[in-house]
Amino acid sequence: MYNHVLIPVDGSELSEGARQAAIALAKRLDARLTVFYALPTAGAYAYATVPPFDGSFLTGSGARRHDEVSAL
Repeated sequence: MYNHVLIPVDGSELSEGARQAAIALAKRLDARLTVFYALPTAGAYAYATVPPFDGSFLTGSGARRHDEVSAL
């Protein structure tokens, strides 16, 4: 059926639930899983100060998530 699942995450609670569902789906299908960190379009930041992406979501619970995904 499917052999590759692609899931975007943005650090929100909703994306955390989607990430968990994608991991479960990929396991059931014996499929590859690709997770990527998605940022809103530049227009959303037109009048805001946005810190540079530093990968901090990969520390703490993010590191655990990385290990979970790597285990697939």
